[in-house]
Amino acid sequence: MSQAQAMSPVPFFQHVRHIGLLCALDRAESPAPDATAVDPSPIAVLSEEALCRRAVAALSGLVTSGPAVVPFAPNDDRIADPAALLVLLHATLRAEDGRRLLAVAATLHRAGADAGAPPFFMMPPQALTVTGSLDDAALDAALRRLFGPLAQALHANP
Repeated sequence: MSQAQAMSPVPFFQHVRHIGLLCALDRAESPAPDATAVDPSPIAVLSEEALCRRAVAALSGLVTSGPAVVPFAPNDDRIADPAALLVLLHATLRAEDGRRLLAVAATLHRAGADAGAPPFFMMPPQALTVTGSLDDAALDAALRRLFGPLAQALHANP
């Protein structure tokens, strides 16, 4: 029996008609204390919009037979739709000890009282060390690992 089959029905994941992704990127780069510190410029091309496009693609690839995955903007009216599952993706870039770390975490939200609360500790945060330019394949893999448990829950709770 797969992990998805072993999951009990969870009202939070039932009757989801679309998944909205709302993304935030925090560049918490510390000032360079010396010449050995990391230069933050090589991944300056990563924007919230680019991150969200990659996240939509990663999650869409995991829920191919499930609800449509679309990017949401702040204050989007669809956030209040009880049939929408809102995925809040937060990425943080930090320079630490001469290295750069990109961490991604996600939380879930549904409008309306019928959905109940999201399960705790559902999607473990993911992190990758960035050396030089951002490795697109590594970011995509981290996003798939992050969204994997969500995809399993959606498949188990139609």
